[in-house]
Amino acid sequence: LKFQIIQTDDEAMKQIMALNEVLKLNPGSIAGNILLSDLYFQSGNSFKAKQVLEKSYEANPDNSALVKKLAEYYLNSGLYDQADKLIDGFESGDKTLDVLSVRISYYTKKDPDYDIKLAQLLKEFPENHELQFIQGLSLFGQKEFVAAESSFQKVLSLKPDFAIAYLYLSRISERQKDIASEQFYIEKAFSIDPQNRDILFKYLEMIYNSGDMIELENIINKY
Repeated sequence: LKFQIIQTDDEAMKQIMALNEVLKLNPGSIAGNILLSDLYFQSGNSFKAKQVLEKSYEANPDNSALVKKLAEYYLNSGLYDQADKLIDGFESGDKTLDVLSVRISYYTKKDPDYDIKLAQLLKEFPENHELQFIQGLSLFGQKEFVAAESSFQKVLSLKPDFAIAYLYLSRISERQKDIASEQFYIEKAFSIDPQNRDILFKYLEMIYNSGDMIELENIINKY
């Protein structure tokens, strides 16, 4: 099967309908259901994306790909306790689950060994952009802005379209009173992911501070 990143709502519906027809022949296909969830998520229907994953997980609770995918969904949706519960005690030998566990631990603050585990995984996987991002968040929270900036720049060298890294670089620039860099980074973040609430609010704040009320109204009406 060949499905591509969707560009429009019409393309999204066509691909979702086509995949649903395929899944009628094999409704239990884990790969097919993960792909269907991805398509729903790309189309903006996060409820259906979650529903598809949870239904497939119920039938296959020992499948590491499903556990990882559903935990990622919970994590990205801010459902940190659900993500933590899902992977807690899950044994697979899959290092990507260890990475996911550390990312979840940053948000739940439940693991007293979080810092040690993060440092160990960064030594093992220095090119993992998610780990670099979590390290950047930790440093940012500790107000170590120079070190945090280095981590976020590393993230972008590994994954140039990681919009949230640009958002945090904008926040760092704001604290450093570097207005030009602050604007550059938030504009870059907004160009990549204008639907992200935190990015949108920061971008609107920049437009408001610039005094461009017409553009402010346009952005508000559009998003």
